[in-house]
Amino acid sequence: MIWTNPNPKGCEARTKILEFVPGADVAHVQAVYAGYYRSFRALPLDYHELFYQVPSTDTHTFINLTELENALNAMWGPHGNETFQVESSVRG
Repeated sequence: MIWTNPNPKGCEARTKILEFVPGADVAHVQAVYAGYYRSFRALPLDYHELFYQVPSTDTHTFINLTELENALNAMWGPHGNETFQVESSVRG
């Protein structure tokens, strides 16, 4: 936060933050909704949250890739016809 612009010229110039946080479905991972929103809400930031998905644990985090795409597009796109597309890989 120290190096962010405290006076951005409009919304597009705000520092973009995407935080991954546990929701009610994975309350066993850590405190539910434990994130930095309360600390950041007064700052000129473009802040977004993405909730962990089941079967997240304290050692492995799972997210919904469609929600990730939506968050990235809300933050940085789409510009014209460009959108962010996330591809998954499954390790066995």
